[in-house]
Amino acid sequence: MKKSGICPKCGSQNILTNKGVSKRGERSSMAVSSFTSLFIEVYMCTDCGFFEEYIDEADLRNPKKLEKLNAEFKKPKK
Repeated sequence: MKKSGICPKCGSQNILTNKGVSKRGERSSMAVSSFTSLFIEVYMCTDCGFFEEYIDEADLRNPKKLEKLNAEFKKPKK
């Protein structure tokens, strides 16, 4: 949905995002430590309600934030 602009559930092109909009509300960021948060990009279909969340690309390129993320979260078991 982020790249295609098409909902994978219903095929709609009625997609909204918070990318480029002032970040506010508890779903716009995720705390990874007391003083570090990652911004979350949301893409949502206004026809069926399906949505996807992604960590902001700038945060993924930030070594300090990635270090804290890796310390806080674990890889899933196979």
